[in-house]
Amino acid sequence: MEAADLITDDRAQQAGAGSVAIFYPFLHLNLGEVYRKLGDFDRARDHLDRGRAATDALGDDEYAPMIKTGLDLLADRLATTR
Repeated sequence: MEAADLITDDRAQQAGAGSVAIFYPFLHLNLGEVYRKLGDFDRARDHLDRGRAATDALGDDEYAPMIKTGLDLLADRLATTR
């Protein structure tokens, strides 16, 4: 997350990615899954919430539903934990 916070929109646009904001839902999804697997459910839920909050930055392409589905699956997995 610290590295992502250092990337500017200009730098992302040079790489053809548009805004840096589109990376955050994916990053939070993956961090949430890692924390879930480690058994740190509070941190996993925090990243789930942050990932969902960041989905407004996603566009209308095939990437957005994939990330949103991943966040929903993470939520389902976390719902079965204490």
